Amino acid sequence: MDGMDISNMSNMSNMSRPGPSHGNDISNQGFAPWHLGNQSGTDEVFMAAQEAVSAHRDSQGGGRYASNSTQSAKHRCTQCGRSYSWLSSLKQHLIRECGKEPMFSCQVCSYRTFRSNNLKRHYAARHNII
Repeated sequence: MDGMDISNMSNMSNMSRPGPSHGNDISNQGFAPWHLGNQSGTDEVFMAAQEAVSAHRDSQGGGRYASNSTQSAKHRCTQCGRSYSWLSSLKQHLIRECGKEPMFSCQVCSYRTFRSNNLKRHYAARHNII
């Protein structure tokens, strides 16, 4: 058979199979413990890391996405009494809205608004006009 014996043929057939090419010797060199499956101790390490992340997050305060219960009515307009969760929203209210007439009016009903997007949403929701 062209210089090949039976032992060489069996080695050739194993080469087309998926899996490790270094025989049955299993080596974990280069892999972190959590990549190796269910090993003792890795769950504890993972849970400790998760708890540390949670503790750090909780110690940082509400941040931008705090719940409404802590942020509601934090910034109140002294002229009209409207309240806003964000200072930037109050500033926009003072510039565009407070003490002024709405600039955008519905042509079908009496709805009026300060923002064009709100008028577009109104047309779609109330009058089925897109």
